[in-house]
Amino acid sequence: DLSGRDDVLPLALHVGYWDYIGWADTFADPRFMRRQKGYAKAAGERMIYTPQIIVGGRYRIVGSHPKQLAAAIRELDAKPDAVEVEASRQGERIMIRASMAEGATAGKMLVQVVPFAPRQRVAIRSGENAGAVIDYTHIVTDWQVLGEWDGTADWQGEARMDGPVAVLVQAAGFGPILGAARVD
Repeated sequence: DLSGRDDVLPLALHVGYWDYIGWADTFADPRFMRRQKGYAKAAGERMIYTPQIIVGGRYRIVGSHPKQLAAAIRELDAKPDAVEVEASRQGERIMIRASMAEGATAGKMLVQVVPFAPRQRVAIRSGENAGAVIDYTHIVTDWQVLGEWDGTADWQGEARMDGPVAVLVQAAGFGPILGAARVD
């Protein structure tokens, strides 16, 4: 549902810890489960679960609780980003510039690029959803840290990749997302 909104950049990180029940998620990547565990540890939680939504690196929400999700999105929309992220494409090159917003401060941050597939339809052949056809959106295909940044001067860099890409600046240690941009 979030994929059609202009004010949200949803990213679906598929995990494989349910593969044992009869169907292996072909989009799953062990790094994504480690990322989910990192968020849980940073929040002092011991459990991970699906469906889970991490909003802005700040809120952990059960995916079947749309009112909590809507409230978290509204709250983040009301706050200005601490980091202004500009990203553009020149062929395969993604040019990135990040700068601290006026009056904003932050400690160690990570500049990350996250390529994703906008939409794929999958016929489920086995497991509890056997026979279903599911349209997945914003499927994360990789997650790369381009560099660390302390915010004292603008950060500039580039990445090489095809297709849509999210550029995220996040406080280190699975902290909040401080700024983001999308490049198609």
